Amino acid sequence: MEHAKRVQFLNFQRMVAKNKFLLLLALVLTSCASQVPSPAPETLSFVVSLEHPTNRLCHVDFHCSGLKGGPHDFTMPAWMPGDYRMMNYAKNVTNFTARDDAGQDLKWAKADTNTWRVQSGGASSLTASYDVITGQAAAQTSLSEGSGFIAPTDTYMYLDGQILHPVTVTIKPKEGWTNIATGLDAVAGQSNTFYAPDFDILYDCPTLVGNLEVLPFEVRGIHHEFDGLNLGQFDRVKMVSDLKRMVESATTLMGEIGYQHYTFIVAGRNAGIEHLNETTLPFNGSSVSNVVRNKRWLDFAAHEYFHNYNVKRIRPIALGPFDYEHENRTYMLWVSEGFTDYYAWIVLRRAGLLSEKDVLNGTGGVRGFPGLAGSIASYENFPGHLYQSVADASWNEWTPRAARASSGTGPRLTVSYYDKGNLLGTLLDLKIRHESQNKKSLDDVMRGLYKEYYREKKRGFTDLEFREMCERMAGARLEEVFDYAYTTKPVDYPKYFDYAGLDIDMPKELPGGDFGAIVRDSNGKLTVTAVQPISSAAQSGLLAQDEIVTVAGNAVNAESFNELISSKKPGEQMEIAYSRAGATHKAKITLGHKMEKGTFKITPQPHPKALQAAILKDWLRGQGPIYSQYKEGNAIPEKKLRSTE
Repeated sequence: MEHAKRVQFLNFQRMVAKNKFLLLLALVLTSCASQVPSPAPETLSFVVSLEHPTNRLCHVDFHCSGLKGGPHDFTMPAWMPGDYRMMNYAKNVTNFTARDDAGQDLKWAKADTNTWRVQSGGASSLTASYDVITGQAAAQTSLSEGSGFIAPTDTYMYLDGQILHPVTVTIKPKEGWTNIATGLDAVAGQSNTFYAPDFDILYDCPTLVGNLEVLPFEVRGIHHEFDGLNLGQFDRVKMVSDLKRMVESATTLMGEIGYQHYTFIVAGRNAGIEHLNETTLPFNGSSVSNVVRNKRWLDFAAHEYFHNYNVKRIRPIALGPFDYEHENRTYMLWVSEGFTDYYAWIVLRRAGLLSEKDVLNGTGGVRGFPGLAGSIASYENFPGHLYQSVADASWNEWTPRAARASSGTGPRLTVSYYDKGNLLGTLLDLKIRHESQNKKSLDDVMRGLYKEYYREKKRGFTDLEFREMCERMAGARLEEVFDYAYTTKPVDYPKYFDYAGLDIDMPKELPGGDFGAIVRDSNGKLTVTAVQPISSAAQSGLLAQDEIVTVAGNAVNAESFNELISSKKPGEQMEIAYSRAGATHKAKITLGHKMEKGTFKITPQPHPKALQAAILKDWLRGQGPIYSQYKEGNAIPEKKLRSTE
């Protein structure tokens, strides 16, 4: 079933599920007259054994009762939401068997790469059993002597047609393991047993099992935990205080807490993946006492936490309900990921955990905190921004990383939707504030999307609906900003930062000419690996993979060619001969202007106008002291927020 049709079908199933009570009530009323009993509903449950970690196999029993008909298809997802790549988890499944309640083996066969088709023989109950070969990837189930990590889409199959059905999970840990960290709800009275109202929730809840350290805290009466294994020596009071202030700031911004409990899970991995009421993230306790490293870690934590709003609840329509077998592509990851980067900084600034300088210019250094200036430099100082729009970068995220460059040996001609999305969030925020006389901001857009699409319409938004919400809050058309998202049009940074009374250092012209293409030596030949759009090389007709034979009649290599270009002035011409598909061509190149790599440092104007000053003050407002001066008594005052789930 193609993706669009599957989404429509899943939405229909979800609508039926939401109205299950009314449907059951109608069935009860009509059946009273005939006294015909209703068939027993299906019951789905997993038992996951982590009892023998040395064999690196996670054993799974999937019990299904109340079944009707047959055969029954059991499917393993191919990817994990939040990790936009095909993992083909079915390849990790081994030792698959199926038995009925009497213990009799049932016949089965692979229906496709991800699906096991079981011939039930009319049995109303059966158990599918299998082992999962564990590994160490961030989105993969893993086992060691000290802990077990359950990546749900790498562990739990789903029964065809039952993805919206409730399910329970019972975990059997290795003897001596005492803690289970997960976003799933515990089942009262049943040891190590958890409940999910459907498989979407099950697949959104990774689980860490072992002898974990649990650091609890509350925000607005909602329980939060920071759980991890071998966390090491660090200032726990400070770290928990910082996390609490970050959560306070984010929930104040959005006006609502959408969960009943939340868990930060340190699973010993270098990547983080977001979920509705939990996140997995890396942690090194030594970073807490280091000012710069702590800012970077808080940025990471704030990013993953704010995803519980942006992408999990505020989401493009393509990102849910999910098709777990195929790619779920969208042009909007610059919003889902880039805006989350932006709001991580805004949230930390308003919590008093970053300074205004941190947000604008960062802390500098290779491993420093980047700030807006660093994010802009990462985007502008590499050639990808001349070739790819951030919308295309979002769409192509599913393309294997090795295949995204135009050449296996040339520069990567792509952009980061994190960096470009971050700066577009900045531009949109400043533009909305300017057009509305600082009465509205991007905050209002995020709250509006949350209310209208998540709460009321219970679905994601289309690309057009997102733009309409932005323009509604601005009270004006926003063509230019959206052109920046869907084209490679150069960004007018000074115009937008001026709205807040800020100047930005733009790149300056350097001595020497600019050829407009990147060349490298390859097998004794000078090969063009990339041609910049609207450049001297592009206008002369040069293409990537052309071979430059001579310049002014002389053979050159990469070093001598670049030295020659640097010795020329803008406007000077030079004649080149190049080879393409065995034929030799000649062209005259008029050199362009060579620009320095920019720092994009952002500084306040000495005499801003009233509106500019008001926008800057409100945009980068902070609460409380910076974190190095934090004391428990400086917590943000409690405000009335509601938990809704």
